[in-house]
Amino acid sequence: MNRKLEALLIIASIGGGFMGVSIVLGELLKVSYFTLGHFLIFGSALTLFGYFIYAGLLFASNNEKNKHLKITFLLQIPWVSSPILVYKIAAGFSLSGLFHSGGFNFLYNMGSDFSFSIFNGQSWGLGLNVAAVGLYYIASNQVVTVPNKQINQD
Repeated sequence: MNRKLEALLIIASIGGGFMGVSIVLGELLKVSYFTLGHFLIFGSALTLFGYFIYAGLLFASNNEKNKHLKITFLLQIPWVSSPILVYKIAAGFSLSGLFHSGGFNFLYNMGSDFSFSIFNGQSWGLGLNVAAVGLYYIASNQVVTVPNKQINQD
């Protein structure tokens, strides 16, 4: 695999995961009292961002182990908005489009982002993170190159 693409995948997963953990911890400091909903939402976000870090470290140690890395990018692709559930998570970089009842929104973000809510009365919408689609494509189509070994034939 191209070293630059490999570095991009590692930075996106590990760096984005660390940025996500720091954002979640910063939001936790703003909460004056905790409810079960806070625990579920912040706990889910911390778990996902921690998984992104784990997948990046696993890939960095052995670039043939990309199954978890592909899962992390798959988790970042959808953006679902409804009166019942809102789900969006991005680690490192987001280039997203959302079709919703008010029209079309296009957003980009350098850094991590998450949005989870349950029964919050949001409008209906469906979108995707194009950057995560691209990173998933790169991770899926990696070709591991083995250096040529010289065989000494006497």
